[in-house]
Amino acid sequence: MHYLQKEGTADIETALASGEADLNGHFAAPLLLRLEAGDPIVILAGLHVGCFELFGTDRVQSIRDLKGKTVAVPSLDSSRYVFLASMMAYVGLDLHKDINFVTHPGSESIRLLSEGKIDAYLGFPPEPQEMREQQIGHLVIDSTVDRPWSQYFCACWLGTGSSSARIRWPPNAPSAPS
Repeated sequence: MHYLQKEGTADIETALASGEADLNGHFAAPLLLRLEAGDPIVILAGLHVGCFELFGTDRVQSIRDLKGKTVAVPSLDSSRYVFLASMMAYVGLDLHKDINFVTHPGSESIRLLSEGKIDAYLGFPPEPQEMREQQIGHLVIDSTVDRPWSQYFCACWLGTGSSSARIRWPPNAPSAPS
C-alpha cells in the first residue's frame, strides 16, 4: 500500500481521475461534478451523513433568508460552496443572482460573522463547535439532523474505474467468476 499526500480536496479529485490514486474517502458533492464531466471515478459506498452546519446572523433564519445576503466560503470551488449551491437550488434560489459569495479562510469568516460583516457561514468541524462555544451567530441548518440534508451521504468511499474492479472485501474473498 502506498499513501499519497495531497494539499486539498481538488487535488484528491484530480489524483483519482488521473489514476494516480486508487481509493479515497471524500466529500460527495464535488465528485458529482467530476462524474458528470466523465472522470473514471466510481462511488463504492457511503461513509457518513452530515458534517456541515450553516450559521447565520439574526437576519438569517432559513436558507431562503440568504437571498440578497453575503455568505462566506473558503473558495468558489470548495466542497462548502458546492453544498451551499445544492441547498440554495433546493429552495429555489439562484446561486449567481441571489447570493453574494465572498471568499475568506475559516477563521476570518467566523470573525466577520461575529462582527455582522457577513450574514452566514457554512462551518466544518471543529468550527461549529467553536462557534457555539463563543456564541457566534446561531445554527440555521445542521446537515447531520436536518432533513433533507441528513438523508444524504456527506462523504463516500471512492475508487477509480480501473482499481474498483480489483477491490475485494473481505480481502481474502475469492474473485468473482468471469
